[in-house]
Amino acid sequence: MSETVTQKWTSWLLFGAAAALLVLSFTGLKGRGLPRGKEAPDIALPLIAGAPTKLSEGYGRPQVLAFWATWCGPCREELPELDRVYKKYEKDVRFFAVNVEDLTMRPMVEAFVQKTGLQMPVVFDGGAAASRYHASSIPMLVILDKTGKISETFTGQQPESRVTGAIDRALATN
Repeated sequence: MSETVTQKWTSWLLFGAAAALLVLSFTGLKGRGLPRGKEAPDIALPLIAGAPTKLSEGYGRPQVLAFWATWCGPCREELPELDRVYKKYEKDVRFFAVNVEDLTMRPMVEAFVQKTGLQMPVVFDGGAAASRYHASSIPMLVILDKTGKISETFTGQQPESRVTGAIDRALATN
């Protein structure tokens, strides 16, 4: 009888934990990223094509980090729009499409990039940068100002006009 009571309590605890996570995800308390004005973590960016770079190498101009995965429907929809924004701002702003998938997914990521024709630099991160930026929900967009501080963070798919407005604000800062 004691074993049955223990099993019931364990089931209820697991159910409660799952319910709490569900509530947090719907209330927007999960995946918000780092707060505005905080110094952005300087991360190594292992580019799929080209030499690796560090975020600090881009200080002096705004930077955009777009966290995404190939299995994420909203990410797949948002990336072509972000690529258009990249083409508009590429001389003044550094962009990185930061893939958060496991390293074993690299062939799928490369195939996706080729199929979609993405031109913005793609980083195959494996989740390290996502962890440092608290990107527990994707898509997530982080815009850094010229000094390397968090200017704005957006979770979920964003309209192009909202992204360009945030980039314009980051460009206007000293």
